[in-house]
Amino acid sequence: MGKRKSSHAIITLQERHVNWMITYLDPTPLAFFQYIFPTHRVRATEKYQKTLDLALNETNDQEVLNKLRRMKRAEARILFDWEAWMQQKTAILVRRSVRNTNINIHEEINTFAQNKVKLYPSKSNKGLAISTLKKSWKNSTGTISKTSQN
Repeated sequence: MGKRKSSHAIITLQERHVNWMITYLDPTPLAFFQYIFPTHRVRATEKYQKTLDLALNETNDQEVLNKLRRMKRAEARILFDWEAWMQQKTAILVRRSVRNTNINIHEEINTFAQNKVKLYPSKSNKGLAISTLKKSWKNSTGTISKTSQN
């Protein structure tokens, strides 16, 4: 099977970042970091500066140019925004971890409850459970004593 040809033009990641920078209401470094979710400061700041430069070169809209030029003049803000991003990212990762832990705990509780129902059934299916336990006991020991059958 060959690749399907798409009628849409393939947009590179860099073009997507530039489009975001041009169209976003307030393209601060912090907003950009939230958009790309970076892990390394140097690469993130370089990517922001490069994207900002490309966006400045690609747009002709005077309002957008003024907005991007204001961001360019405020480059000292990048390190401050990086620190804010790291705090936000840590909080996001902690929330995800807590959520995953809660999901795992609920799955374990549900599994435990399901197993407990099998071992200690309600009165409605007690006879079925006793016969099942007797069969499993018989299979493991080979016989059932007279007292266990009553």
